[in-house]
Formats: sequence, structure tokens, C-alpha cells
Amino acid sequence: LRHASPPYPRYYIDLGGTFADYRKKFSAKTRSTLSRKVKKFAAHCGGELQWKVYRSRSELMEFHRLARSLSVNTYQEKLLDAGIPDGKAFLARLANLAETDAARGYLLFHGEVAVAYLCCPIKDGAVEYEYLGYDPAYRDWSVGTILQLLALESIFEERKWRVFDFTQGESEHKRMFGTGSVL
Repeated sequence: LRHASPPYPRYYIDLGGTFADYRKKFSAKTRSTLSRKVKKFAAHCGGELQWKVYRSRSELMEFHRLARSLSVNTYQEKLLDAGIPDGKAFLARLANLAETDAARGYLLFHGEVAVAYLCCPIKDGAVEYEYLGYDPAYRDWSVGTILQLLALESIFEERKWRVFDFTQGESEHKRMFGTGSVL
């Protein structure tokens, strides 16, 4: 008796061009929908989006503190046991990654409150989609999608890496944002 796991597509984004070029991959309707979501949440926040990129060791420690307090309420943690980890081992890993500029943290805020996070280690030229979550009270505002767009724009602007790797698992989000996939 043999068992073989079924293959799945592993989605990625080619970072070789510009963010403007990347946005062209979406249909006009999807671009309009994404822009409308960003504008709507910005208006809800008083007219301007508040978000931040975390790079250095001290910044990533602050990112972790804020993301961890948000993570405990996310479905990623409650239902999937996939929230951003707590504990010394993960903090040490994040600190080590920061020492070689091999991690980014992204947070989206509503006022002073973090409402979505994305934690991305970087390995061999690939920015990895590792930990993400959002406050379920902000689900209707599409804060996860908004943060994904902001993070991607920032990643494209840095022009340091070749690919954004959505890692294992299949979802509509990965399929929509990806520029390609491999089995």
C-alpha cells in the first residue's frame, strides 16, 4: 500500500519588474475594486492610511509585540493554530534574521490600533509569506488585502529580491495575487 500526497500549486510573484507593472496583471475591474477598498479604509481612518514596515532588530521586536497582541484574536490562531508564534525561540529567530536584513514585518493600523500584520522572512532571494492575520472586527474593511498591497508595493520598491513566495497551501488570495505557480 502506497500513499502519495496530491500535488498543489505553490504560488509566487515575480519581483523582476515594478509595482506599476505588477498591478497591470489585474483586470481593470480588479484594480478598481482594490483601489476602492484602499480609499474606503483610508477615509475610515481619517483620510490617510497608517502602516509601517519593520526591518531592524529593535523594530522587529516592536512589530512582534504588536502583531502578537493582534494574533491572539485572529482566526489564523484560533482555528488554524497558525498565529505569529510567541516565545523566546521565535524572537531569537526574528532577531537573527534582522541581523542579516532577512526579515520584514508589516502592520496596518486604525488610529493607534494594529488591525493586520504580515511577517516575511527572506531566504535565497525569496520573500516568504509566513505569518499573517487581521482583527476579525475589521474583516469587512479588507484590511488583510490592503496590507498585502502595501507590503508588495514596498517590496517592489526595495528591488532586492527576485520572488515573493506564498509558500505551501492553496487559496483564492494566493491565486489572485500570484503571477505564477509551480507544482
